[in-house]
Amino acid sequence: MFFRELENGKYRYYEKYFDLEESKWKQVSITLTSKTRQAQKQARMLLEEKIENKKENIEKEKTEVKKITVKEVYEEYLKIRESELKRSTFKSQKYTIIGEIRKLEDYLLVNVTSRIVQNILLELPCSAEHRKNKKVLLNLFFKYCLNVGYISENPIDNVVLPKRKKNLKKVRKKQNKYLTRVEVVQYLNFLEKEEKNQRVRLIVEFMYLTGLRFGEVLALTLEDIDFENKTLEVKHTLHTSGSKAEIFLDSPKSLASYRVIGISDRVLEIIEEYLLMEKEGRFIFTKNGNPFMIFSFNDFLKRSFKRSGIQKEEDFVLTTHVFRHSHISLLAELEVPIKAIMERVGHTNEKMTLGVYTHVTEKMKSNITEKLDKLDLKD
Repeated sequence: MFFRELENGKYRYYEKYFDLEESKWKQVSITLTSKTRQAQKQARMLLEEKIENKKENIEKEKTEVKKITVKEVYEEYLKIRESELKRSTFKSQKYTIIGEIRKLEDYLLVNVTSRIVQNILLELPCSAEHRKNKKVLLNLFFKYCLNVGYISENPIDNVVLPKRKKNLKKVRKKQNKYLTRVEVVQYLNFLEKEEKNQRVRLIVEFMYLTGLRFGEVLALTLEDIDFENKTLEVKHTLHTSGSKAEIFLDSPKSLASYRVIGISDRVLEIIEEYLLMEKEGRFIFTKNGNPFMIFSFNDFLKRSFKRSGIQKEEDFVLTTHVFRHSHISLLAELEVPIKAIMERVGHTNEKMTLGVYTHVTEKMKSNITEKLDKLDLKD
């Protein structure tokens, strides 16, 4: 113990102690009116009492923490995440691991081990990629628990999942997740003549010619279209993945998704044709004034494409996102620079554009061969 005299004539006594939890020295203090032996003895007793109270509080907190369940902390964690994330991102992350949290919610947080989490993830009947996404989100939760002090180690750190097998079938499936120009024309004709569904036909053609995400298409209003300058502004996305009661308008997927793109005369014609079928409302692409639900829309695309008889790989499934892939493949075929493609579709990461959307068409492959044939390396 030591002390020093203050400006007001009083004396402040100090004592140091080692905090085992934080592995560092800390200090407590108390102020008395004198520095007599009796005062020093009193100070020593009060400081020891203060240190003892702090240690007791630490032990009490540790005991309380040991009683906390996963459910209690996860509810606390969700409140913080909801304030940090976009509504759509929060909803997506929450429901991605809702099943895993339900399996863990009655566990005391300190009793959750790597083996428990690993077994839960390995039992899932899902793809390796989806399982990996769940692990990432669970890691964020347990990392929060570690940072706040609820646990001393993150159980996810020692979770080991099987590595994804890469085979030719999977590689080709990813590469062929698009339609060629000929296939798009065939499908559009089928929608018009056989399905007689003009609304879906126009939306499909619109997505193919613009590369917009389905939610971005649904969020378009007449204010977003500049007919004179032939441009379209993307500044919202409409989420329709839940029930009709859960439909909401949100900002685009990322900052790069805010964009203005040039549009062709045919795109302007599509908008005009669509407005002839729909009474003017808040959004352009609706059905009797109501937004399309993405699951229902994708289900129709899947079933109608099978009926169309267009030959694709056996496991090919047509979704709205396929037309975004197809649009970029079209731009690649037209030899549009990768930077311009990235800006048009709202990507900032070149690797993302190349990795997900590089679908080299047969025509481009033949062009490469032709160019190599013309290459002369002789003197």
